[in-house]
Amino acid sequence: MGSMTRALRRAVFARDAYRCQACGLQGREERSRPGGFLYPTTKVGVFLSADHIVPSAHGGMSILANLRTLCMPCNRAKSDGGAWVDDAE
Repeated sequence: MGSMTRALRRAVFARDAYRCQACGLQGREERSRPGGFLYPTTKVGVFLSADHIVPSAHGGMSILANLRTLCMPCNRAKSDGGAWVDDAE
């Protein structure tokens, strides 16, 4: 299935213009330490995450086409509430 690399995560955020694809919250890339990055948003204490559209647990791969940018609250809401729908069923 592949792993989520730092380069892949950065490519997802750049493609999505550092914006949550669910709520539109804007973020940015910020160097945190040599070789490390954080992705804070305009909302204090909220960070961006790279999210699998089709979850890994359901066979989703860590490829650019199956990843999107979500802020942490939207990512948690997806995990809690099942915003993911398997169109194949």
